[in-house]
Amino acid sequence: INRDLAEHGGVTQRYPYRAGTDKDVSGQIVVLSRHPLFKTDRPDSTEGLTSSWGYRAGFVDVQGQRIGFSAVHPASPRTRNTWLVGQHTFGRLARHYERVGIPLGARDHPMIIAGDLNSSPTSLRTRLVTRDLGLLRAKPLSAWDGTFPASLPWFARSSIDGAFVTPGVTISDWSTLQIPGSDHRGVSMSLVVEAEPGG
Repeated sequence: INRDLAEHGGVTQRYPYRAGTDKDVSGQIVVLSRHPLFKTDRPDSTEGLTSSWGYRAGFVDVQGQRIGFSAVHPASPRTRNTWLVGQHTFGRLARHYERVGIPLGARDHPMIIAGDLNSSPTSLRTRLVTRDLGLLRAKPLSAWDGTFPASLPWFARSSIDGAFVTPGVTISDWSTLQIPGSDHRGVSMSLVVEAEPGG
C-alpha cells in the first residue's frame, strides 16, 4: 500500500501532508492529510506525527484550530498476552498526551483516535478505553455494517475498525468502503468538531 501511495501522484496531491515512510514495512502506520500535521512533542514542528510502536500521534491544523489526532493499531486480542499488549498501546498513548499537558478526555481539546482498533463497539477493550480515557466510540448505533473480514457480507462482519473521539466531537456520517488488497473494509466518517471557545 505504501508503494502504491508513492506511485500515484493524485493521492499525494489531494493529501499533501504525510507522516510515514515510503518503505514497504509491515505494520507501518501512514497518515495522509489535507491539513498541516504537527508533532505533539514539538508543537512548532511540521515534520510529521510523533511515532511509537502501535500508534502515531500529533495535531492537525484545520483553519487555525488544532485537533489532536492519533492513528492506532493495538495488538489483536487473540491471547491474554496480546490483549494486554493492545491495552498497553492505549495506555502509552494516554501518557504521551499527558506529557504535553493534554488529557485525552478533555472537552476543550478535541481529539480523534482512529485505526484498526481490534475491538468491537461492545467489547471489553472498548468499554475500558471509553471509561479510563474519557473517550466515546464513534460508530453510530444505527450503522450495522462491519469491517472484518471483508470477504463476508455486511451483516456477518465484525466492527473492529473505527475511531474514538472526545466529547464535543460528533459523527454526522459513517460508512464502510472497499480497500483493494485488504482483508478489512475501510471506514469513512464525517466528524463535526465544536469550535474553540470564542472561535
